Amino acid sequence: MPRIMINCFKTGQAVSTGMVIDRDAWIKLPADWEGDRFLCAACDTMHAWIKRDAFLDVPEVTVPPSAPIRRKPRRWRGLRRTGAT
Repeated sequence: MPRIMINCFKTGQAVSTGMVIDRDAWIKLPADWEGDRFLCAACDTMHAWIKRDAFLDVPEVTVPPSAPIRRKPRRWRGLRRTGAT
């Protein structure tokens, strides 16, 4: 589940608020929704924040390369001769 992050107001470093939320619920929250205050790991002070200040830390999903598609080799069927020459 994605973490709710903000950029520290003092250092500008991205820090976790300690909260997680699924993307659908996040979208439904109003922009002025107030999250819980938290102790910032970057500057060691308490931060109050609203949704407008925050973003979701969605881990990049890496998709392994798919196996090559194996197709049956086609036989080449050259031009067929008709009875007329």
